Amino acid sequence: MTSPPELPQVYRASSGPGSNPWLFIAGGAALVAFAGVGFFLSLHSHNGPFQLHFTTTLPMIIAVALLTTAYRLSRAPREVALDSRGIHVWSGRAPRVLPWDDVAWCDVETQGFTGGRLLKVYDNNGKVTLALPSSVEPFDALVAALRQRLTAQPSPRTDSVRWRKTRRNGLFFALIGILALVGSAWMGWTSYTDRRAEELLRTQAVGGQAVIVRKFIAPDGQTRRVEFRVAGAGENGELHNIEVDRNFYPMLREGMRVPIKTVPGHPEIARFPGEIRDEFLNPSPGKSLLLSAAIGVLGVFFVVGAVLAFRGIDIATDRATGRLKVNRLTR
Repeated sequence: MTSPPELPQVYRASSGPGSNPWLFIAGGAALVAFAGVGFFLSLHSHNGPFQLHFTTTLPMIIAVALLTTAYRLSRAPREVALDSRGIHVWSGRAPRVLPWDDVAWCDVETQGFTGGRLLKVYDNNGKVTLALPSSVEPFDALVAALRQRLTAQPSPRTDSVRWRKTRRNGLFFALIGILALVGSAWMGWTSYTDRRAEELLRTQAVGGQAVIVRKFIAPDGQTRRVEFRVAGAGENGELHNIEVDRNFYPMLREGMRVPIKTVPGHPEIARFPGEIRDEFLNPSPGKSLLLSAAIGVLGVFFVVGAVLAFRGIDIATDRATGRLKVNRLTR
């Protein structure tokens, strides 16, 4: 049996910029301001979905990650020590001691956007009782010492805590997998109906008329849009909402009839003159089918992960060899 490391051992928070929460707060605030300006400008310019995403959504997501990291760093212990009694923690609040009898397991997780590592210590109830960021140095030595201590004198609740965490991961995987499979099925059906509509327009299209219900400018102040129904479809017929060419738009009026191509018996299928198709929001049936298949494969991957988790099978990477290893947990 491996003997526990020599005690006591002391680990302190780094004084470098990576452990300064105010730098993360400043970066997060700057990105929030950038996203706000980007959103305001998008309302007055003709931006596509990609431009809108990179100027508003993406900066805001990164800002949330930075602010979350700042909050975690501000609450992180300034000093940690291991001795025969347990884990001693000094932070801005009163110091506390976590006895070894209350420590069941520890694990290192990688944070999404920042890429920083976080050492989580679980108590006997499976709850995270201590979270130590990689700014506590030397972090790798701290992880090794804690794991060595728990290996030399394991807790009887370790497997139970790991099983509980694996079940929680299984629920998350199952939810993501089901959503992905539902999304894949919906995109597959949409791709099929779009392909069928294109084929009917190519083989059975006839001349018809569209009744313009409304013409308007989209909130970005640039995009010209029209709502119309196929003449003869009735007031409950499908309402088409499309973008039209800016040179064609001034010639249109509400209530006006415009010649179009449609399919007999299918008022939901129509081709309007001057229509502009958004390839991002409305990709071609072939691209939509490929995307549907990719999402379906991802959904199957998560569902398989959920099944393995519910069966107590934990798949992880061996830190020594870098290979995948399978651990079967016991209750």
